[in-house]
Amino acid sequence: MKKILRFLWIPIAAAILVGGYAWLIEPNLLRVSRQEAAADGKTGPLTVVFFTDTHFGSLYSPDHLSRIVEKINAEKPDLALFGGDFFDAYAKDAALFDLEQIGETLSEIDAGLGKYAVWGNHDRGGGASRVYEQVMEAGGFSVLDNRWVSLPESGLVLAGVDDGLLGTPSLDLSDAPADAFVILLSHEPDPVRELPAGGVDLILSGHSHGGQVSLPFLTQAVLPPGGREFRKGWYRLGESDLFVSCGIGTTKLPVRLGNIPEICVFTLTP
Repeated sequence: MKKILRFLWIPIAAAILVGGYAWLIEPNLLRVSRQEAAADGKTGPLTVVFFTDTHFGSLYSPDHLSRIVEKINAEKPDLALFGGDFFDAYAKDAALFDLEQIGETLSEIDAGLGKYAVWGNHDRGGGASRVYEQVMEAGGFSVLDNRWVSLPESGLVLAGVDDGLLGTPSLDLSDAPADAFVILLSHEPDPVRELPAGGVDLILSGHSHGGQVSLPFLTQAVLPPGGREFRKGWYRLGESDLFVSCGIGTTKLPVRLGNIPEICVFTLTP
């Protein structure tokens, strides 16, 4: 019996260590994930920073924003893009936010070609819909809601669609310059399949958090609607490359395991 108890301590201790890491350490990490995308002679070299799913609120303090901005600026981006879900549960956590200060901090992000964002489901819901666009615009971000902009000096077209769960995403690139490199922002990756995405070169999404906690059998079962088919990393979707970021914050529980919070830096090479 003593031998059995002695061996039981091994998995128990391992579970405690893993649980402590997932609760106390990994959610507070922030790495820079470096990616490359071939621009087929349409543009480049350019540096594009993509960050998403901050989920600021009681589980991830808005005090983290300054560190995020500092890491973004260290990359000297040409373009800064945000993929949605800035807030987690705004109505519940409203007292935690100084919206004016948040706008000022976001405005410190320096990107010569501009700063753009899209809606996430937590921005459309949870009481955030009345403040999200206002906060992002105060920070110098243009929110792309089923529209695109041309950046002719760089050879880029940047498109953004509404949230796929609580909004009405649509995409019309018929009048976009045919020779441009087209980047599409969509908070959820799965609904992109339903969009006429012909001509899009690179799709950037978040939403899934990579599953937030990566465990055999469990992760797939808890993936959210809109992020079950494309969980994280690179995929080929028709003629487009799709990248799904693990995001930064957490929702429901303040834990992460195997999905380190990340800022994604894309180098567009000619």
